[in-house]
Amino acid sequence: MYNKVMIVKTCDFIAKKSLFALIFILPLFFLPLTIDVLDFSKQYLMIFLVFLSAIAWMIASLVSKKLVVIKTPLHIVAIFLLVAMTTATIFSQYKFGSFFGASFLASESLVSILCFLVFFFLVSNIFSKKDAVTSFIIFLCSAVVAQIFGVLQLFGYSLGLNNTIGSFGSLGIFAVIAFPVAVSLFIFVKNWWRVLFIFQIVLSLVLAILIQNPEVWIVFACISAFMLIFCFIKKDFADARWMAFPAFILVISVFFAIYNPQFDWPKQKVNEVYLPQEVSFNIAVRSIKENPIFGSGPGTFSYNFLRFKSPEFSNTDLGSLSFNASASKILDYMATTGVVGVLAILLFMVFVITLGIKHFTNKHKGSYDILIFGALASYIGACITYFVYNPALTLDFCYFFFASIIVVLVSKIRPEYELKPFSRKTLFLTVVFTIICIFILGLFVVSFKNYFAEIKYYQSMVSYQVGDNKTGLKKLEQAVNLNKNSDVYFRQLAQAYLFELSTLSSVQDEERFKTLISDCINASNNAIKLNPQNASNLALAGFIYQNMIGIVDGAKEWALKSYQSALELDPQNKIIQKILSELSTI
Repeated sequence: MYNKVMIVKTCDFIAKKSLFALIFILPLFFLPLTIDVLDFSKQYLMIFLVFLSAIAWMIASLVSKKLVVIKTPLHIVAIFLLVAMTTATIFSQYKFGSFFGASFLASESLVSILCFLVFFFLVSNIFSKKDAVTSFIIFLCSAVVAQIFGVLQLFGYSLGLNNTIGSFGSLGIFAVIAFPVAVSLFIFVKNWWRVLFIFQIVLSLVLAILIQNPEVWIVFACISAFMLIFCFIKKDFADARWMAFPAFILVISVFFAIYNPQFDWPKQKVNEVYLPQEVSFNIAVRSIKENPIFGSGPGTFSYNFLRFKSPEFSNTDLGSLSFNASASKILDYMATTGVVGVLAILLFMVFVITLGIKHFTNKHKGSYDILIFGALASYIGACITYFVYNPALTLDFCYFFFASIIVVLVSKIRPEYELKPFSRKTLFLTVVFTIICIFILGLFVVSFKNYFAEIKYYQSMVSYQVGDNKTGLKKLEQAVNLNKNSDVYFRQLAQAYLFELSTLSSVQDEERFKTLISDCINASNNAIKLNPQNASNLALAGFIYQNMIGIVDGAKEWALKSYQSALELDPQNKIIQKILSELSTI
């Protein structure tokens, strides 16, 4: 009996503390071991801590013979969202990339969505209302540190630690959506923690001004407008004097959003280059016409961009660039997950906001109402972000974090189900939990194997940059051996073999020369086989065959065929058009 109690307490401790650790660490976390030092590393941190918490919670439930699960319509919508993303991944044009994600696209993957939703489920079922308050304080502690790093970077004093959120736009929005939480905690908490909350309030305004991004001001304006309207309708909710502050923020936000004044400082600020909203919308519409139900698959926007960008846009200054994401998250969902994906994410938004607002229709005033108000305002800011910006993984995490806290704070009862020994319900849950644990362990193994492959790939690129081609090729081959599902690795490997081939002479080393030709073509074919919808894979195959004209029989025909296939996927590519024209005359 004593052992069972200790097991339950230990598992409960691990389940809860893992979630607290994730809330604090994720905004700050980065590892300079891969090309994408931020989101890719954050994804693997999330996989580890979320599923560690999930396993601990399941063990505690089975050992204690008690299952505590909050059942709300929102949780059904969350399941629908997971099913929608899973189905979109199954029908994806690049299943591996849609499932695990890729560098700089970690949040656009089924694994990330799964982690977000499991996190949402665990927080809403494990946290008490006091835990929700604690999690808010932990979140703001982490947020303040992350924003300080961002400010230092803006002024050129990074101290070796740059902005840990993502782009400066993401940092600004992150600061802005933390604002309502800081305001609500300042009113709720009556001790020295208020110094931290005041500091966050000031940081929100300062960063918005420094970053000078109109999308940041749009989100800030929407948040302050909601706070102002809410306080006006619920006149007994807070002191009327508090209304002056959101009114002041609203006026400033509207001014900066409309006129977008730009300053020459800070000098380290980098203007972001992203796809215009109109172009993104047109591409999303054309994409959804072709794949209306489930889209092209999570993380595949770049394929839609190359296929559907207009000739007019191709002739602009941005036309030569390749964009792997649209101007907003919603447009991304339209193109990559279709009607079902967009409907799922919109339903999730509506149900969370409805749940929060519905709570305030009750005339009874609760002690946590001010925190629900802050969480709801922050969540609305996160929702607005999805319409005007394509955020980094940390902001996606905040979106589900605020939603889960709203559920915790508005829930009045936690249904508890007894798991009787040898009952069908207990047997069923045991089987389900066992299957889930096996899936989690398998995901751990595959995910971290992929991460080590990414490390080797990054080391390879570094070696090539410093001229150490031998080490570069060795590391690249190790990456391919660790992860044979990445077309990027095979494409780079084909280029590496082609480069080495260019340094040899068939007379000097005939056997090595023939081997490299075979390896080069095989690597290129593997890249195409893994991802035939990637125009880069087909264009590289064309380039390889073009360089082998006169060496390999039928090389010209294969080059023409590969370039033509690449042009079908990237019809506005003028370079491929020119090469095809020149090849045809040979």
